[in-house]
Amino acid sequence: MPPVTLTWYDGDLKPQRPPEFEDGRKLGDAEDGEGLLFIGDHGTILAGFEGGNPRLIPESKMKAFQPPPKTLPRSIGHYREFIEACKGGSVIRAANLEFESRVTEGVRPGNISLRRGEMVR
Repeated sequence: MPPVTLTWYDGDLKPQRPPEFEDGRKLGDAEDGEGLLFIGDHGTILAGFEGGNPRLIPESKMKAFQPPPKTLPRSIGHYREFIEACKGGSVIRAANLEFESRVTEGVRPGNISLRRGEMVR
């Protein structure tokens, strides 16, 4: 896959408001404006801090979106999966420590930048 540019914003560092955002729309889903913003070549997605309630921007694109059929098994929740795995049940999907260790590696540069007071790109 070709390289991508990731930008981590936190605290007082905020991204520029995308031009396709409707007037009055918050940059995030919480009172403090936390969330995830994915800006791609073909559109923009805004989601909550943990990826919940993803929305295409502008809302007119979301209304026209047809989701693909659900073909993957759904999680019973990462806490429940962890408990089931401890009891000798199925392999953990949502609480997969091997996968999460890679996610943590991606988050570390953001934490380092916060401690240094700089934005990392």
